Amino acid sequence: MIGEDAFFVCEVGEQERWQYVVWEKISKDSITEIVAYNNQTVNYTKYEVTGTYKLSIFHTNLEDEALYECQTDGKKANAALSVSVPMDSMTITWNAQTPLNYDSEVELICRSYHSRPPAELSWYWGNHDFSRDAHYCYKLYNADGFGDSVSVLRVSMMNHRNSEIPFRCVASLPANDRVRTEYAFLPITSISDATIERISSLQFIIYNIIFFTTLDIVT
Repeated sequence: MIGEDAFFVCEVGEQERWQYVVWEKISKDSITEIVAYNNQTVNYTKYEVTGTYKLSIFHTNLEDEALYECQTDGKKANAALSVSVPMDSMTITWNAQTPLNYDSEVELICRSYHSRPPAELSWYWGNHDFSRDAHYCYKLYNADGFGDSVSVLRVSMMNHRNSEIPFRCVASLPANDRVRTEYAFLPITSISDATIERISSLQFIIYNIIFFTTLDIVT
């Protein structure tokens, strides 16, 4: 997650005094940069090597995305760092034909904007997962990895018009369940020939995540 710290561990077996451990950063353009030699780093405000050659990368940003490789005595292991970015905003709107009747259907439209990668959208009514009932879902990708997501859920007025249980659209970043934005849409509370009263609330929850990858090297 952007702004958080990332960690890679290089586990090295018994090491002779003359042996060395090097951490390299290999960018998407195949540019290789040495970031640490044994426990010495090229930029102490960005990197730190502690213990058994655990590499810490502080305050990650998009420029930190790369392959990080640990090398010692001709052996090497690597792992990739991918930086995700939470969505800028999220909305829920509704669409229905009028006049509205007790057996009408309403489309709830959930949109998540500018996250990296585009968010996964899920629907809930209370504790019930309605995600599979969404009849229209798509993601828009930009060249820089950012994008938007849209999901549409049809709701039956007959089944939900008197319920006080809210519908919720949950946006989460792939492979990162601890980071999500939740928009709670309270259901329809009264119906006339052509009007719907609705209440909506926004709850924005971000949990910290720490990347932790272990690389095994046996010498």
